[in-house]
Amino acid sequence: MYGRLKQGLYPLRAPIGYLDMGGGNVKEIDPVQGPLVRQAFELYSTGEWTFHTIQPELSRRGLRGKRGTPVSLNGLTTLLNNPFYTGLIRIRKTGEIFEGSHRPLISQALFERVQGVLHGRRDALKTRHDFLFRRLLTCASCGRSLIGESQKGRFIYYRCHSANCRGVSIPESAISDQLLAKLFFLQLSKEDLKDLRDLIGNLRGNQRNERAERERSIRLLHSQVDDRMTRLTDLLIDTTIDKDTYEERKVKLLKQKRGLSDQLENLASSPFLADIIEEKLERANTAYSLFKIGNHSEKRDLVISISSNCIVDGKNLVFTLYSPYQEVLKCQNSSYGDPYRDEPRTRVEQLYGIFKDAAEREAGYRLK
Repeated sequence: MYGRLKQGLYPLRAPIGYLDMGGGNVKEIDPVQGPLVRQAFELYSTGEWTFHTIQPELSRRGLRGKRGTPVSLNGLTTLLNNPFYTGLIRIRKTGEIFEGSHRPLISQALFERVQGVLHGRRDALKTRHDFLFRRLLTCASCGRSLIGESQKGRFIYYRCHSANCRGVSIPESAISDQLLAKLFFLQLSKEDLKDLRDLIGNLRGNQRNERAERERSIRLLHSQVDDRMTRLTDLLIDTTIDKDTYEERKVKLLKQKRGLSDQLENLASSPFLADIIEEKLERANTAYSLFKIGNHSEKRDLVISISSNCIVDGKNLVFTLYSPYQEVLKCQNSSYGDPYRDEPRTRVEQLYGIFKDAAEREAGYRLK
């Protein structure tokens, strides 16, 4: 058994989400149950689910145990606490941890988030009526949220139910019209789009080179951890350290190695900053047409993604857009005079700077 474990092979039955491939072979991810297990971790990591609410939801999606029955609450607890899904093998009786040869189903970071939620979970959110601007409108007088109401099954109004603001009411159609009028000015000309895409293309080429250098650096650290593992084993063989000290240091090195592997995987899967800029550019340019012809869900997702504050003042709507859309709107509506020192000297450079700053904030880093 220990021989198999040291080879990274799990000598027991595969957990839910993996398939047994026969003795001496690495467990493979179940193409059906594997993604559902990943969804279980992703959903629970939000803190918006309890075991009693997530269990029937996962069952509805098709998550099943080895016998084909829905996963029980105890089974779900075992699943969410099992580091096997991160690529590590833990022997529950002894607490020992080994590096597995199987392909991880989730990242170490996601597993740690779930562990954090397990020790301090928030209450689940309650289901709400699905009005287009539900919980998105605020009364300018009292600061409370406007409540959506359906009249005659066709017309939707948003009203303030505060005792001092009972006359505040605005139809959904009026809100949509005012929002469309603002989104209209986010559209860019064909010339601006072409020039912006050229700048984004140049940035993407530079980032590919930077990413390759970063990957080489992480692989070097990964190799150094392997060397430390080898030296640690030699210390144990030479009886320089005892078994308990060996196990403690080994676990730290395995977690460090797993973290570096996660970094490599994230580096390979994460979009380039140029991709984020391009995504924001396309969202700004297509926001008007999407809200005009999109379905209910697409319209709501768009409003949530670009608007941070919607205040109703009488019959007027004051929309504050997220960055970079508010800055783009201001840029589109402003007149241009002589440029200031150290500021972009062209319209396209100014727009590019707006999108790039917002993308860098979202990505969590600044290009040097």
